[in-house]
Amino acid sequence: MTFKQLKYALAITKYGSLSQAAENLYISQPTLSEAIQNLEDELGFQIFLRHHSGMALTPEGETFVADAQAVIEQVAYIEHRYTARQGKKSHFSVSSTHFYFT
Repeated sequence: MTFKQLKYALAITKYGSLSQAAENLYISQPTLSEAIQNLEDELGFQIFLRHHSGMALTPEGETFVADAQAVIEQVAYIEHRYTARQGKKSHFSVSSTHFYFT
């Protein structure tokens, strides 16, 4: 289970459909579908009921999504609290090709 999978499940819950969630996450629908299927396989239960009109949470899915929301909020809190102390660091990088004629 990854944070990304948790965020994906929350997005599907928010938008109610795989296609809307994929669009708002800027990923393809098959990628999102596979990630959720892998998560459900790992957990051993269905998070969502799939309908032609969208997706709905199962009873186990409702509990899972509530816990996932708490985890994501806690991680965001920790990131905000401890990265704010260090100040903002700027990163700069340059990418170039290795062609001699350029």
